[in-house]
Amino acid sequence: MKALIFGCNGLLGQNLLRALPAGWEAAGAGIDTEPIASRLADYRKVDITQRPELETAIEAIAPNLILNAAALTDVDLGEREQELCTRLNRDCVGWMAASRIPMVHISSDYVFD
Repeated sequence: MKALIFGCNGLLGQNLLRALPAGWEAAGAGIDTEPIASRLADYRKVDITQRPELETAIEAIAPNLILNAAALTDVDLGEREQELCTRLNRDCVGWMAASRIPMVHISSDYVFD
């Protein structure tokens, strides 16, 4: 089984990596050029706000499960950059779901009331 973790370099993404069951292959995607974790079998620098990049990464990695830990977590920035916030916290999630691969999306009350 292979899990693709979007936002794998963040605090939540790192903890999801550690929580993967033994025997699972971990792939990651993030905005950084290099991954933080060494456990990743595959890593791709992906701007998930660009749908073609997101879809290409999912296709290339071919995961059995998507774990989405990517989000705009800076509340003040989200208020200033509402279009970006909406794209990251809503649109990208929809694009991931459109892949029809089982997915877990993790959010907070800062995003959805």
